[in-house]
Amino acid sequence: KPGLEHLGLVGCHITNAGAWALASGIRFNRELRVLELSSCAISDMGVATIMTALTNSDVELVFLTKCGITDATARMVAERLKEPNSYRNLRQVCLDDNRISDKSLPHLAEAMRVNRSNGGRLGSIGLKGAGGVEEQHVVNEFSDIWLGGLLMN
Repeated sequence: KPGLEHLGLVGCHITNAGAWALASGIRFNRELRVLELSSCAISDMGVATIMTALTNSDVELVFLTKCGITDATARMVAERLKEPNSYRNLRQVCLDDNRISDKSLPHLAEAMRVNRSNGGRLGSIGLKGAGGVEEQHVVNEFSDIWLGGLLMN
């Protein structure tokens, strides 16, 4: 019996309790490859809960577009992505259209490098439309951060 491969919860008002329930399901679904929580008012605690569930999952793509994510949450995500033997299947994290500034770029770029050096597959972190991110700065100094659908090399 095939399982759920793509879960899209766009525009829902997920709470911390909802994030916890969702995280519990993610842990047990080995078929899930795409998780989209775009345009959700998920809190920092909710993002942390979801990231914990993704630690050893088979999810490859995570979309947290327009979720009100700030620099503090982006740095927490970056720290999680650096955990050894974790997030090995994750290929892309999309943080487009959030309140993330240039201050988070070194953390996210380092997380990507560490993830790859630990055997992970993280190839891009989307930041299109992030409030304080200046494209020129990203292209010149953090060339492995993904902007606007293009992987800058």
